[in-house]
Parts: sequence; structure tokens; C-alpha cells
Amino acid sequence: MDQIVASGQVTKQTLYAHFGSKDGLLIRLVGREANLMRAIFDDVSMPENLDLNDPTASLSAALEPFFNHAAARPLGMQLLADSTAPRVPGFDEQVLTDAVSRIMSIFQLGDPAQDEAAAHRRLLLATMSARAIMSGVLTAITHHIDPAVAVRTCATFIIAGVSAAYPAALPTDS
Repeated sequence: MDQIVASGQVTKQTLYAHFGSKDGLLIRLVGREANLMRAIFDDVSMPENLDLNDPTASLSAALEPFFNHAAARPLGMQLLADSTAPRVPGFDEQVLTDAVSRIMSIFQLGDPAQDEAAAHRRLLLATMSARAIMSGVLTAITHHIDPAVAVRTCATFIIAGVSAAYPAALPTDS
């Protein structure tokens, strides 16, 4: 708090009056980062944005804003991913649920109503894809990996998984 006061030209009394405590400040920061990431997610994750004729390039384009945002704001991303940081109630679960739902709607592979195993395979692929994106973002910022390299690698990984599970579903990517 002393560093913030010194660098922000604000009194400690004002800082505490606005945030209440260090925890209040941290909760506000985590909430702000969650809102920024949620806005990016809502903007780029619509199924109609994925061109199945070039799935890796299309998925890369959808992932690029996440990786660029994380590279520009690594501390904010780390706050969201840090298990010891305050949680925004429901954020993690809701974003993962939304991501899985949108990924599953993109990859309408097989008829899950006819085959329970197919439904489970789709759910696993979608959940693993959502987790791969988060892991890719965190690895990229932790190891200072060029976002463009991280995006393409993550997209290729996800499309390879979908292609392996459903060989005839996607065209081969060159």
C-alpha cells in the first residue's frame, strides 16, 4: 500500500477509504482482470467465427486476443490464475462452462443423442481444449514466449486432438 501511495500521488487514507483494505484492492484488481478477459471471450468465442475449412488459422485468430492481452498484462493474468488470489465468485466455473459449451457447439461431431460415448468424447475434447488455452496462456507469459508462436501452437494442439478423435470431421491443415 505504501508503494501505491508513493507512486500514485494519493494518500493512504484515500486509498483505504476507496478499497477498504489490501484485500479489497486485490479483489478489485482480480475483478477488473476477470471482466477484461470475459469481454475478450465474449467477443471472439462465437462458433460462427470458426472456419472449418481452415480450422487452425481460424482458431488462431480467435485465440490471438487472449494471448496478446495476457502478454500485455501478465500480472493481471497471473492474478486470475493464481489459486491463492481472491476468486471472483463463479468466474472460473462460468468461463470454463461457457468455453466448453461454445467449443462443443463448434465441433458438432457425431450425434451425441445416439451414442453416449460420443457425447462424452465431445465433452472431454471441449474441456481439454479450454484447459489447453489457459495452460498455453500461462506458459507463454511465464516463459516470455512470443504470443504468435503460443497461439499457433495452442490452436494446432487443439485441432490435432479434434482431428485424432474425429478423423473425417476436419479437413487436413497445411
